[in-house]
Order: sequence, then C-alpha cells, then structure tokens
Amino acid sequence: MRLLLRIASFSLLAGLTAHAASGQDVVKEADLREATRILDSAPAKSRLPCWLDLLSRPYLDLLYRYSAAFQIECQLGNTVQPGMTWIAVIRVTNQFGKSAVMLEEFDIPQVPRENRTRFDAPISKLKVTMSGGFAMGPGRFLVEVVLTDEHGDSIGKKWKVKLPGYKEEQHIPSALLPGEAAPLLDPRWDGALTSSGVRVTMLLNVEGLFPVVRFSAPDRAYLLQFLASLLNQLPCRSVKLIAFDPEKQEEVFRQDSFDADGFVRFGKTLGQVQFDTIPYQALVKGAEASFLVSMVQREITSKQAPDAVIFLSLSGMPIEKFPRELLNKLEAYGTHVYYLRYLGGLRYLGGGNQDALEDVTRKLHGSVFTFDSPRALARAITRISTEMGVAPSAAGTPTSAAEFSKAD
Repeated sequence: MRLLLRIASFSLLAGLTAHAASGQDVVKEADLREATRILDSAPAKSRLPCWLDLLSRPYLDLLYRYSAAFQIECQLGNTVQPGMTWIAVIRVTNQFGKSAVMLEEFDIPQVPRENRTRFDAPISKLKVTMSGGFAMGPGRFLVEVVLTDEHGDSIGKKWKVKLPGYKEEQHIPSALLPGEAAPLLDPRWDGALTSSGVRVTMLLNVEGLFPVVRFSAPDRAYLLQFLASLLNQLPCRSVKLIAFDPEKQEEVFRQDSFDADGFVRFGKTLGQVQFDTIPYQALVKGAEASFLVSMVQREITSKQAPDAVIFLSLSGMPIEKFPRELLNKLEAYGTHVYYLRYLGGLRYLGGGNQDALEDVTRKLHGSVFTFDSPRALARAITRISTEMGVAPSAAGTPTSAAEFSKAD
C-alpha cells in the first residue's frame, strides 16, 4: 500500500501564495527511522503558534473514494518566518497494522517586493496556511500528521477514521479496496476521442470550494475529478478547455485541442495559480458580469462554434445584481449550453446569491444540473449525452457515510 499525500500550497492571508519546493514522495527505507522518530516524538502540546485539524469529515469524492482533508495555519513572527523550510510527515495505519509514511518539503514564501505596500500590517500580523489530503478505502485507520521546522520544533495531531463499505459498488474501478490509501490528486484522462462524439467547449470556474484557503488541495482535487468524470463519461470528438478566474476576470488556462498531456498541464497550472493581486479594472462595477458574457459570446459565435458549451463550477459565480442589459446581449445560436454545479463540500455559495453562470445558461435556453454526489453527476452526464445523441459510459456511486473522531 502506498500513500502519496498532495499538499496544496501555502497562502499568506492577504493573498500571497507559495508552493511545495521539492514535491512529495513516500519515505524511503533509509529515512523511515527518522520519519518515525518525528511522528512518535511530536509534543502533545505544541509551542509553535500553529493550529492543525481536519477540514471536514472524510467524504466520498468524485472518483468514488473516501477522501480526507486537513489544514495547518501558523502565525508569522519570530518562530515562523518567511524563508523557513517545513516538513510535513504523514502516517496512515490501517486496521491490520500496516502503515504508509511519507513526507513533503515546503518553503514559507518571502513577500515579493512589489507586494509589500499592499500589507497594512507588519509580517507578524500575517498568517500562513497549508492544506492537504489523501484518499482511503473502507476500514478503520489511524491518521497522524506532524509539521516540523528546520529547528526541530513541531506540531502534530491524530485522528481515528472509520469508513463503511461501498455496499454494491465494488465494481467501480477507481474505488479503493478495504485498508487501501491513495493520492488525493490522481484523476486521469487518457485523451480518448471518438468521431461520433460531440465537439465541446468546457468553461471551468476556478473559484474554490473550501473556506479560509482560497484554493486548497481539496479544491484542486475536486476540479480535476469533476473534469475527469465528465471527459471519461461524455463521448467527445474534440474538447476545448478554458479555465477562468471570475474575480480577476482572466483566463488561467486555455487549450483549444485539449488532450491527455493538457490534462496533466492543467493539473499543474491549478497548483500554480496566484491570487495575490487583482487588477484595478476588475474592481469596476459590473466587470465580472461583462467578462463572463463576453467570454461566452465569443465561444458560441466563433467560426468553429462547438456543439455544446458546458460550465463547470464548484462554488457558482455569485453576483448580487446581474445587469439585465448584459444578458440581453446574448443570442442563442445552435450551440447547446449546460451548467454543472457541485453543491457538496464545506461551502455552498448559492444561498440567496444570484448565480451568474445560471443566469447566462438560462438566457441561452440551456440546462442547469446541480449535484452533490458522484451518482448525481453521472445522472447529469447521462442526460446531457442523451440530449446530444451520444451514448455515455456507465458509472455508479457509493453512498455510505463516514465517521471520524479525535485520537487520544
């Protein structure tokens, strides 16, 4: 059994983001003794100005696996300073006593010179956060996470996790076996296309799902799982992918002929998205709505207009008041328009807020599908495939709930 942990990124409150310096890997046999020492010697009460806990209960992700996410938050100051190196050591032990241990190195970022004037408070008033996660199969686990710095100071925590079986869903290829663990960010698409499929443009909103960390490891995992599930189930003749940041009103990734290599590059791009500054043009009233309408209109009126445009979003695009005059500029052509929106996780931004993506979809006589589970997503993809006249691939969904408790 291997456990590969994917930790998302550091992000200073006020927007600065950093990333893992040297990647992650399972601890080598020669380093296992030292990693075990760090895990076993973590103090019950840390002297570090840090907080560590699970972000949520383990949940069924869109690859039909139980996933867990955790977050570490530290106050910057004399103990935790920009430029320091941290190591996260993780051990997951299943009910059979088999453990998987890995570590990952991180650098707390320096504040870029051009951004220093953006901070009204000294560095000591800022915080740095890290988020990470892993996937598990059914069974009972003891999860241990320890964060240690270059001086040997550390903070650690343990959780007991109990995950019920999948019931009738064992045939799902991506579902993990009892006692197994796997990377959080490992969805794949082989780039397979079919001449009888649809020409589709996917417009993916990169607004995050989880609070505090604007774009966390679980966010990236969900977006990649979301995209992989759709591509693996919807027969396509060609795929164009445009990922956009509605707050900054810009495209963060675009590939007109999206393929397997592009899927890998997109995953890396999600880990490199910087949310440090917002152009002043983006703060103009109505800028988000104008950006969205212009982007959609450009796609559906192009000479190579697709058969379908599909919006993908974890959090929606809440705009308190969408200008009707902008919506009236949209004209329905021969392109089908769909909106797939995830309603699960820790944050659902739909309550009371107007969703601009839904407004645009309705204006173009499209269909809106909301889902909160892999099975509901599979049903939505089936409906889209049926409307488009192509046969979808079958998919099932485990629906069991998970339990967890803090370890003594």
